[in-house]
Order: sequence, then structure tokens, then C-alpha cells
Amino acid sequence: MNSEKSGAEEQISYQNIRKNLTFASTLIQQKLAEKFSVIDEMVEAEIGLLGIYATAFMIKSAMGLSYKPNLVTNNVTANQAHISLSTILLLKEGLYGSARIILRQFFEGLLIAKYSEYDNTIITKWSTNHGKQDYKNEIKLKRDVFNKMKGIAETSSLEEFWVLLCNVSHSTKYAQQPLLVPKSEGVGLDRNETLKWIEDMHLIPNTEHTLDMLFVLLCMNFHLLIGYQGRRARRWWFGYQNDPYGSYMREKEYKKRMNNLIERYFAINDGQKKELNIPLKKQIRQYKLLNTKK
Repeated sequence: MNSEKSGAEEQISYQNIRKNLTFASTLIQQKLAEKFSVIDEMVEAEIGLLGIYATAFMIKSAMGLSYKPNLVTNNVTANQAHISLSTILLLKEGLYGSARIILRQFFEGLLIAKYSEYDNTIITKWSTNHGKQDYKNEIKLKRDVFNKMKGIAETSSLEEFWVLLCNVSHSTKYAQQPLLVPKSEGVGLDRNETLKWIEDMHLIPNTEHTLDMLFVLLCMNFHLLIGYQGRRARRWWFGYQNDPYGSYMREKEYKKRMNNLIERYFAINDGQKKELNIPLKKQIRQYKLLNTKK
């Protein structure tokens, strides 16, 4: 049997794809090191806030103090850590297409959670479980959030953001990360071919754009944490104990750190292309203003 492979078969092989992605991964992490660093710190700070608020919830409940949980917001903010870390790992590997699929889940959760703070029917649907697919209580972002916001809140930028994420989540012409593979001679790596492939496939810009998406979602999650979870957890110890865990000061430090990190991220874009920040700020602002009061 002839073991010789055609040029195309040699080119489109697991070994060649893995080899070139490894090279691309190194380049991505070098080019976007500053943004990755800021994102990592934001994720860490938000997990810190989540830990403080979760502790407060448990103690308030144990002490019989007033506490009305929102299961939707609890779930979404708790999932942030794994979603963010999964996205970062994929982006560092150059797999921005797969990362955007995960970000759609994060985005939809954030929008549904924010709206559930004003509409208890969302919480009821979320908590209803009949042990099987329950279409009656299924929550749909378009029907249950965007449509209800018409004439009440501006959501155009948020809907555009959602469309981008939907495009990569379904089998459409937008849902693929190009497989075109650079040529490679034998076991070696043709550096010039790989660099041309990275440039032709817009691998760095697409990865950076996906990092910007994650940044926006972390800003939204920060708003959800301090605006809603923080309000429920606030000063559970007042009148009982004087902040026994020092959580009040740590919360202040995390908030200050987050605000500084957000400014740093915007400053990175300002140093490259200032116009990159315009849609990001608009999306964050529309999320913050999302409510049921006209």
C-alpha cells in the first residue's frame, strides 16, 4: 500500500493544525498580553466580590434576617468564573470562534438576570422544574426581555451584540473559524507561511474583538454584582457584629480595583484606536439603564 500522502493531505492534518495553532497561540499572547492581564485581574476581582456576597447571604439566612434571593442573578453571577476562564483559555489558544459560543450564554444570562430584578415572572419560570423540557416556562431573550423593553428602554446596541453572538452559535456562514492551514514542510514549521495565514485569517483582530466582548460582559456582571447582589448583602452584620470578617473594607478595595481596571482597558484602546471604545461604552451603558421604568 502506498503510504505517500498528497500535498493537500499533508497540509490538512491534525499535526499541522496543532503545530500552527501552537505558534499562533504564542503570538496572540504576546500581542494581546496587556489586555489578557487586565481581563484576568477583572475576573479575579469579581470572584472576590462574589465570595463576599455569598458569605453575607448565608449568614443572613442562618440568622433569620431579611433576605429575598433571586435565583437567576445568583446563578448567573456564580457561573461567571467558569465562563470567563473557559473563554480566556480558548482565546489564548487562538480559538475565538469557540469562545464566542460560550460568551452568548454569558450575555443572555446577564440580560435575563437584570430583567428578572424587575419582573418576577422570570424568576418563576427559572425555578419551575418538571423534570423534562418545559417549553411553557422556557425563557427566551427576544420574547421575554427585548420585546418587553420596546418603548421603555433603548436596547439597539445590546441587540446588535446579541446578533453577533447568535451568528456564531448556529450553523450559518458566520459560524465557522476558517480551517485554511498554512503549508508546512515535513515536521518543520514554515514561519512565513504561518504568519501570512495568521494575517489572512485576521486571527489577532478577531481574538482581540472577542476579548473586547468578554470585557463588556465583565463590566455588565460587575454592575449586576454591586447593584443587586451587593444591595442584598449590604451590612448584614449591622446591629449584630462589627464586620467580623473585614469584608466591608475588602469589598471597597475590590470595587476600586475594578473601576481602575475598567479605565485601564479603555486606555489600551485609546492608545490604539480610540473609536474602539465607542460601541463598548454604549453597550455597557444600555445594560446599566435596562429596567421596566419608562
